[in-house]
Amino acid sequence: MHNTEVISVRGRNSHRKAAKIILVLLLLLFSVEYIGEGNLSVYRLGIFPLALLGCLFVSPSPKYSNFGHSVTIFSIYLIIYSLCLLIHNDNYLFPIFTIPLAYFLFAIWFSREPFDIDYAKIFSFYSVPHIFALVSGRANFAFGRFAGLHYDPNFCAIFITIATISSFFLIIRERQSFAKRMFFCILLVVDIILLLLTGSRGGIMSLLAVGLIMFFSSHAKFRLKIIVGLALISIGLSIFAYIQSLPDFVSPEDSIIDSFLVRLKPDTVEEGGGRTEVWEGVWNRIFSSGDWITPYGRLNAMQGFMNQYTHNSYLDFLVENGIILGIIIVVSYLIALFKSFIRLKKNKINKNEIPYLWCCYAVSFEMFFISAVSQKIFWIFFFFVFAKSQIIRLGKM
Repeated sequence: MHNTEVISVRGRNSHRKAAKIILVLLLLLFSVEYIGEGNLSVYRLGIFPLALLGCLFVSPSPKYSNFGHSVTIFSIYLIIYSLCLLIHNDNYLFPIFTIPLAYFLFAIWFSREPFDIDYAKIFSFYSVPHIFALVSGRANFAFGRFAGLHYDPNFCAIFITIATISSFFLIIRERQSFAKRMFFCILLVVDIILLLLTGSRGGIMSLLAVGLIMFFSSHAKFRLKIIVGLALISIGLSIFAYIQSLPDFVSPEDSIIDSFLVRLKPDTVEEGGGRTEVWEGVWNRIFSSGDWITPYGRLNAMQGFMNQYTHNSYLDFLVENGIILGIIIVVSYLIALFKSFIRLKKNKINKNEIPYLWCCYAVSFEMFFISAVSQKIFWIFFFFVFAKSQIIRLGKM
């Protein structure tokens, strides 16, 4: 009996080691997820098979009822989502490919002994492939904007934003050698430059928003917070006044900063329609349809616009899921995001997971500016927010 228990423990330990290695590989591969197309993409050939393999090495304890409930709900939702996309002949395979990944991640995050993984170090290297692409001359430049190994500068900005936040965390982390701190300082500067090169308003504004959240929720003195707040308001008003003096278009080749700032002008027209114009048009169409159950469909929603995306992930949920289900998902996500922040404030989050949550807030902010539901990396943060928004309750054996 004793030998059987020892063998069982060894088996669980070996499974845990395998699951941890697979999780790290998955997270690293997401930095180059969009290399390749169709059946030859990194996701199809690398991430998806690893997620399937990972499912074999995780067996969450039945004590954790939240795991079973969460996986059941998300699996049902993703299947419904695939049917919704099938109605409009869209990418209905996307949710199916996501279910094994969702199962594996939930099993990891709801396990009895969560893995102590240094997420900051993993995410800090998300910009490295794009840096090599720039140095080697293989980087993609879409409309004069840096897109790295991605096809879209806005999506590339997501990875660079994640890397920037993680590098900053590694710089301020205690017990860091001088050499390592200097390395991540250099990486941080390069990340910020690349983020400016992308010209992504969502990426830069989300980085600023997360920085403000980190500062004003810190233990800094109240007087210092007031001074910084007034200084930021003054700088913001100055930048706003400067923006008004700019023409409607500035080439990135002439001025990277001005090219980015001019895109913040409310009346600037971008590729056939500004974001606010697109949002208003899509919002009016889906709510005037009178159908609250059946998904409206992205192609119908974007008919007449030169852009084929809503550039807003929260609107995408309403468009691709139907109004009722879409509202449920959006509201549930925002509640989970808020609850995860409360847990972070109450120090109920593992220290190594803090940069992960910072990245979650940045990605959530960027969702206002891009259609991220097609990005697999978005779903990793989506699941993580839900997992970290609740305290696991132990049920009966």
